[in-house]
Amino acid sequence: MDRILRALLVIALLPWGCSPDAPAKDGPTSAAGARATAPAPAVVVVVADTLRADHLGCYGYHRSTSPHIDALAATATRYSRAFASSPWTLPSHASLFTGLDPHQHGAQTVLVDGAARERPLADETLTLAESLRDEGFATAGFVANAALLRPNLGVSQGFDRYYIEATTGDQLVPHAIRWLESHRTDPVFLFVNLMDTHKPYNTAPRPGFLDAPAIDDQGKLLDSLYPRILDGTSPLPHREIQQVIDQFDTAITHVDEAVGTLLDALKDQGRFEGATVVVTSDHGEYFGEHHLLEHSKDVYQPALHVPLVLKRPGQSTGSVDDDALGSADTLREILAALPIELSQKTTPRFPSAPEDGLVLAQNLYTRDKDLQNPDWGHRFQRERTTVLRWPHKYIRSSDEQHELYDLSTDPAEAKNLVSTAPDMAADLSRALDSRLRATPPATGTPPPLPKLTYQELEALRALGYVE
Repeated sequence: MDRILRALLVIALLPWGCSPDAPAKDGPTSAAGARATAPAPAVVVVVADTLRADHLGCYGYHRSTSPHIDALAATATRYSRAFASSPWTLPSHASLFTGLDPHQHGAQTVLVDGAARERPLADETLTLAESLRDEGFATAGFVANAALLRPNLGVSQGFDRYYIEATTGDQLVPHAIRWLESHRTDPVFLFVNLMDTHKPYNTAPRPGFLDAPAIDDQGKLLDSLYPRILDGTSPLPHREIQQVIDQFDTAITHVDEAVGTLLDALKDQGRFEGATVVVTSDHGEYFGEHHLLEHSKDVYQPALHVPLVLKRPGQSTGSVDDDALGSADTLREILAALPIELSQKTTPRFPSAPEDGLVLAQNLYTRDKDLQNPDWGHRFQRERTTVLRWPHKYIRSSDEQHELYDLSTDPAEAKNLVSTAPDMAADLSRALDSRLRATPPATGTPPPLPKLTYQELEALRALGYVE
C-alpha cells in the first residue's frame, strides 16, 4: 500500500488485556449515516476457528449442533464446497482478507534451522479491513486466537480496534456488541474470531445436547491419542475418538450460541437486514482420518472442507451454491455482496479470480511440536500443495508421494488414483503449474520473523503448538 497514505491513517491497536470498550482513536464517522433513515452498511465476518463443515446441521450432520447457524443458512447462501486455503489459521485468514493464495501472500510456515516459524503477512499487502476503512468504515476485530492472529503476524492491518483475549465466545461476543452499539451511525466492518472449537475444546455442559456430557479434561484425552494414531500403523481407538468428537460437537454448540447472540444484536440494532453477514472457518479438524489428529498437518478434506454461509443485504431466501471455492475466493464473494457502489470501488483493488476453475490450498510442514517429534515428525517433513477441480483433487508433494482422488465417489480420500488415472493426474499437475505461473508471489522483501515474547510463547503453548 501507499506508505504515505498509511502514515496518515491512525490505527488504535489495543495491547492484550486492555479494555475493548474504550472509544477508538480518531474513528471515522458518517454524517450521511446520521442523516439517513436506513442503518449504515455493516459487514460482519465471523470465523469459527477449527470448525468442520460436516459437523453442522445445515451440512447434513445428524446432531443438532448448530440451530442458529442453520437458521441463518435458511435465509442466506450456503456454499456446499468451500475449502480453506490452508489447514491452519494464519495462511487461511491471510487469504480470506487479501484474496491471495498462500504462495502469493507468504504468510505461512518457514523453516529456521529446521524449526517451523510463522512468517507474517507483509505490511504492503492490502486487506479487506484497510480497503473498507479507506471508504469511511469503522473497523474492529475481536479475536480469541491469541497465538496465531497476534498483531505482529500482520492480519490486524486496517483495524481501528483489534482486541485479543483468549476466551470463549460467550465472553468475547459481548465486547463486539458493545462496539457495534458505539458505532450505530457508522458503516462498520466487524471481524470476530471464535476459538471454542479449537483444542482445548469448550466442553462446558450443554443441557439436553448429549445424554452423557462430554468429558471435560482440557485436552488430555486428545493428547493421549497421539501415540496411538500418528504412528500411522496402529488400529484406531474408535471409542476414544468418539469421546473426542463428543467434546468437539459440544464446543460447536457454544460457537453456535455465540453466533446467535451476535445475530440477535444486529437485529435489535436494526442492522441485520441490510448487513452483509459471513459465517465461516479457517480450517477443519482430524479425528483419526489418515491417522491424523487436530489440523495443520496435511491437506485432506477433514482439515479443508469448511462451512461458508453468506447473507447479502436484503436477502431473506436461502440458496445453495455448489461451486467450489477457497478462502481467497471468499473475499471476492464478500466484495460482490456489498452495496453496488461500494463493491464497484473496492473490488478492483483486489486480484481477480483466475478463470481456471481451480481451488488451491497449501501446507508447508506443520507446527513445530509435531515436526520435531521423534516418533512421527518424519511424516511432515514435506511441502504439500493441492489443486481441486471438482470433483478431482490432486496433491503435489515435495517427497514425490503425489495423490489423486475423485471426491464424488471417494469423499474419504481412501483410493489414490495417481497410478490408475495418470492422464488426469498429469492434467491437474499442468493446471497447477499454470496457476502458480499466473499468480506469482508478491514482490518485495519478505517481512522479518517476529521474535516471540513470553506472552506469545505461552499462547502457542496453551493451544498445543509448542512443548
